[in-house]
Amino acid sequence: MRTQEGHAERVAAVRERFGRGGYESRTRRLAEIDARLASTGTTLESATADQLGRRRPVAVLEIGFGWGPALIELAWRFRAEPVTFAGINLERKKPVKRSEDLTAVAEALDLVPAERIGELRPPDVHFYDATTLHFADESLDLVYSAVTLRFIADKVRVVEEVARALRPGGRALLDVGERGWEYPRGPATDPMMLTEHPSYLVLHHRLEVVPLGDWFAFAGGERFTICVPSGPRCVIDVTKHAPGRLDAGLRLDPERTIPMRKFPMPPGRRHPSNSVVRSAYELAPERMGAFAAR
Repeated sequence: MRTQEGHAERVAAVRERFGRGGYESRTRRLAEIDARLASTGTTLESATADQLGRRRPVAVLEIGFGWGPALIELAWRFRAEPVTFAGINLERKKPVKRSEDLTAVAEALDLVPAERIGELRPPDVHFYDATTLHFADESLDLVYSAVTLRFIADKVRVVEEVARALRPGGRALLDVGERGWEYPRGPATDPMMLTEHPSYLVLHHRLEVVPLGDWFAFAGGERFTICVPSGPRCVIDVTKHAPGRLDAGLRLDPERTIPMRKFPMPPGRRHPSNSVVRSAYELAPERMGAFAAR
């Protein structure tokens, strides 16, 4: 493709903005995102290649792409393959307001050689709330997110939406939060906070807390395999086996869904940014019998 008129000016504007600093969270490179998803045992390049081994063409989506560095790197690596890439941000902000702006980011951040920038097929970009994905059922092969879910109150709604949009054989790698998330099963240590662990996602049944991995492994049923592997970060790893939707059997508990700034952090650990939300869910009572008997 040919670069559009004004490309050089957009590249200069991106470089100037990036040089001011403060955009680290929106300019994470592929290696940084792979490190966040490392507990799943794969990289995004390997996960994309695995999908190419299953079918062609392949569709990949990033939820919360920021300025798009990781998407750009993947699009460049798979430029000769039948893979389409897309990203979702909540808001349309400079320097990325449209797909073509990613070519300026690619050159400004040295993600693609300047003399070859015309070979880049920029990913599609969309701007809306990820709790309702504007993708058809069974239309995506790989979905990943490394930052965004921590800011969303109804995190499970996003997981269910991603599961709906995955094709059979598709996979999703969704980072939820940081260290301290692996709370033990048992009575809640506090009727409001539920657990002393600073997990951004916590489940309970009548104030008996249930570990994420236990419930999601059960809730996936035969249609999905859902793992939350032990590790320094909470990452939900979803593989879809058959058409259909996921009902996670979880009901958002609005009383206990709170900004993390209200959570009493352990000594030596600071509160995350003010926008991070701790999402609490109640387990559906009608599924407790099957869960207990699993």
